[in-house]
This record gives sequence, C-alpha cells and structure tokens, in this order.
Amino acid sequence: MKRNNLVSIHLYCACFCSVILLTFAFSGSLHLLNFKESEAKTKIETFNDKNFLNSEFINSNITNYLMAKDKSYSFEYLKKSKNTVVTRPTTRDYYKFELNSNGDVAVTKVVPSLRKRLLEFHKGHGRKFSRIINAIFGGVLILTFISGLWLGLQNKKIRNATIVTTLISFIIFLVEFYS
Repeated sequence: MKRNNLVSIHLYCACFCSVILLTFAFSGSLHLLNFKESEAKTKIETFNDKNFLNSEFINSNITNYLMAKDKSYSFEYLKKSKNTVVTRPTTRDYYKFELNSNGDVAVTKVVPSLRKRLLEFHKGHGRKFSRIINAIFGGVLILTFISGLWLGLQNKKIRNATIVTTLISFIIFLVEFYS
C-alpha cells in the first residue's frame, strides 16, 4: 500500500473517531478528577409486593406499572441486581425499583445531569444500538492507532521518537495496571 493512501486512511479514521474520543476523554477525565456526576431523584411511591421483582414476571410487572404511572416513558431493557432493578438506558431519565426486607418496593425516578449522561454513555449504558456503534468506533480507533504507529515506524526521521513514545506509554500502562 502506498504511504499516501495509508496517511489518508489514518486521517479519515482519526476524524471519524474524533467526536466520540473527545466525549469519552472529557467524561472520563472529569470523573477521575472527582467532578462527581449528579442525579435528581424523585421518590414516586412505596408499595408492598414482595413478588413484584420476581424474575419470572419482572418485565411485565415493570412495564404495566410504568404504563399506569408514566405513559410517555419507555425502556429497552432492565438491569437487575440483588434487590434492585433499573430501567435502561440510563443516559436519559430512568426508574429504579428497590425491594427492602419487609417486601416493600420503593420506586424512584432518576433524572441524570448532562455529565452523568455522558459518563453512562461512556460506560456503555446507553441504547442497545449505541453499543454496536461504539464497538465500530473502537475498531476504527484501533485501525487509527495501528496505522499511525506503522506510519511512524516507516518514517526514518521519526522512527526513534515513535518507538520511545510507544515504549513509555506501554510502561506507564503496565505500572498503572499492575500496581
């Protein structure tokens, strides 16, 4: 493959991934720097039904409950943990159902802030199709990195800088990962 073609592929891939990469870098950096995300929580009600979150009927129970309480709301899937069920995606308003030891189910509507929505998107908690799209972005980003590394190694003027920079990055990764 000609160098000019590889440079073009590298640049197109980099431009294609730029917005998503900046979004992930922004949301991840803010989170790691302790700029905590916020959510507005509104308790809807508490009712007694110890079988409400029974896994056999959970989808129909929550769908019927939400149809009665918030007709305009819809969800794609449920995230279940021990005594809590959350409607997904959490990149928009969502509902949380919590079962306590008395058999009471507490229902809370959660409205995430923009930063919280970005972080949820970053973590893959968006719509199901966005996971596929983000996986494609990931593949294109890998192609971008590989082509950039290849271009750097092929250019005699910047080969040493490419090798040193890549090794430093790899060492930093190893220290962070294994410490």
